[in-house]
Amino acid sequence: MLVRFAVGALALCMTSGVAEARQARPDDIVTAFGAVCIAGETGQTEELARADALGWRTTGVGAPKNFDPATQRLSPSTGAALVLTTMFQSSGREVRDSCGVSSLTPVEGVGDAVRNLFGFAPIFVMARSATFSVIRMGTTWQSAAMMDKAMVDAAKHDGRLYSVLVLDNGLRPPDGSDGYAVSLTFLRAKPGN
Repeated sequence: MLVRFAVGALALCMTSGVAEARQARPDDIVTAFGAVCIAGETGQTEELARADALGWRTTGVGAPKNFDPATQRLSPSTGAALVLTTMFQSSGREVRDSCGVSSLTPVEGVGDAVRNLFGFAPIFVMARSATFSVIRMGTTWQSAAMMDKAMVDAAKHDGRLYSVLVLDNGLRPPDGSDGYAVSLTFLRAKPGN
């Protein structure tokens, strides 16, 4: 189930483009991700409210063709051209959500910047992409790879287990088609109510 969710979230994060403003830097993406996606309670309503409070826009020049203001935001016009994408699904038995920040233009070093944010290495690296398995412990993050199975299972049950993905192909699509060069996204699944 989590694999289907991850594939759907990847497709969602990579389906549209945005006009270029200032070239994004790794810290722009990680700072936006930290401020909007993981700064407090995670959930689509909370994430979009934080984005709105920080000046992220629901309309404007540079909006991707398939932009949905119900689930997406454009970065403030004074910053780098970034797109925030959130998602929430409930199947009754499981709740899945994601929040991610993407850039159309290549941004080298996002994986290293995320490693610095969390203070530990990813569990998987392929070229410039990486996967971190993290457990939220109050206001800090711990590597799930360093926890025993019972702690990981408890974190998943409580909604504190996240997969954080750096999806970085290092290129703008050569044919000019829509798609993001780099995305930093969390995926979370927890038992439904």
